[in-house]
Amino acid sequence: MQDEDLEHAVGKMAQSPMPRIIPSSRFVRDLGEEIQRAAFQTMGYGPRGTRFEDVVIELRKLVQLLRKTLVPISPRAEFTQTLKGELTVSANQLLTTRQQRRRRWLVLGGAVGSVVSLLGLIAALLLRRRGQDLRPNKTASAP
Repeated sequence: MQDEDLEHAVGKMAQSPMPRIIPSSRFVRDLGEEIQRAAFQTMGYGPRGTRFEDVVIELRKLVQLLRKTLVPISPRAEFTQTLKGELTVSANQLLTTRQQRRRRWLVLGGAVGSVVSLLGLIAALLLRRRGQDLRPNKTASAP
């Protein structure tokens, strides 16, 4: 009965448009090594009453079970093409949005720079005019 259920589940997984991601045996092996390394580094860290050796044995059993159970698969060509198209569209939209945002800031910066330049010119003209008004008039002749 369990074998039939497993075959049915594998068959459904093979037919689905988006296959389940199953790690490779290399990943599982690396995971086992990393768990073993972490267990040795922490030496005895864990729930009270649990010996370090028992934890390592249970972790090794888990790694072995993962190695036996998980089988690497490769996605169907249709799925790969669909994903590639979606990612390309998404990347183009992101680039377009960034370019629009950059262009907006450039235009805004140019406008602010122009306004500041114009205000500086107006201020210079006003200061020049005010300076001429404060000077004594040399064209008037003395008696």
